[in-house]
Amino acid sequence: MDKRGQILSLDYVISLILVLLALGLLLNFFELQTVNAKEAQLSSELETLAEGAARLALASPDIACRLTNNDYTKYIGVLPNCIPSEPGRLTKENIWIPLEFGCAIITEPGEIFTATGCGEAIDNDVNNYYSVTRKIVVNNNDQNVTKGQLEECINNGNNNGNCLLTDANLTIAVWRQ
Repeated sequence: MDKRGQILSLDYVISLILVLLALGLLLNFFELQTVNAKEAQLSSELETLAEGAARLALASPDIACRLTNNDYTKYIGVLPNCIPSEPGRLTKENIWIPLEFGCAIITEPGEIFTATGCGEAIDNDVNNYYSVTRKIVVNNNDQNVTKGQLEECINNGNNNGNCLLTDANLTIAVWRQ
């Protein structure tokens, strides 16, 4: 049989199959890289948002306790890591979480204060979230903590019942809705 007129040889078909297979593997690799990059971007975005929200909750003058002198006449400064138990003090807007994100603010032990705009637990249908836990002190009185009250709590703890500050853990969780 004369092979000069044959257009497709077996070698040509095998090499074409190998080239198409390599091209398919290459496209699959690039698709996986794109998906991984998008997941990493979302994870980074959630981490940045949650860490920023935690920093704001612990040090913002709008949220944190205010340290004053003993007769409340002179403001000394913000008392970091101290949050008053006043309702409405900690809000989703105060910690700059945008509307397209969901959030949960969890305190341990128990519910020490309520946070407006965020839930008290992570929604069950949420798969990808980032949470930050910080050690805080909750002021059970109001926003102001006097220097004397702070010294009393540092020196004696709550042994004599005069300390209005309570140790707690604050967890802020953030996810895209």
